[in-house]
Amino acid sequence: MKKINVILLAIVAAVLFSVAVFSQLAPITNIVSKINQITPTIKLEETETCKTAFYDEVQNIYNNCVYYNNYTTCLNASGPNTACSLQQNTWNFQCKTGEITLVKNTTECRPNKEFIISIDQGTAVLKKQIDYSEWGPCIYSQENSCLIVTCQSRYDGANDGQFHRPLKLYSNRL
Repeated sequence: MKKINVILLAIVAAVLFSVAVFSQLAPITNIVSKINQITPTIKLEETETCKTAFYDEVQNIYNNCVYYNNYTTCLNASGPNTACSLQQNTWNFQCKTGEITLVKNTTECRPNKEFIISIDQGTAVLKKQIDYSEWGPCIYSQENSCLIVTCQSRYDGANDGQFHRPLKLYSNRL
């Protein structure tokens, strides 16, 4: 009997320890890339940094419960409180029977505000990084086998980080 209690206690301790460890995990950070083939020889890569944070969520556990209502009924045939019998009504209902702590996560991704352009020259691949973190938003397009990168000034007057009206500030044929 003592061995079973010790084993059961060890299992409960292990579960609680694992929940505590998972709840204290530091956020996981990774880089996600999206590669667009602009022309047969030009690729444009956009990266973003994603952080996955862990948190505990307590959820209720519900099961079927039974309510027993005991009462006495009397027929009062030969006076008050005579010919009495014990009666019982039962009601089944859903009730909270416990809680469980689940480790969940949430992932938030933010663009790195850079383009990595790769140009396949046949014998070598030329790579160029365009960092626009100090600029406003940038977009790209393709015309006549050229890649055109257009950026909005961060100081465009609206200063809201939105592309209101395209303004070609930088266009470079690589």
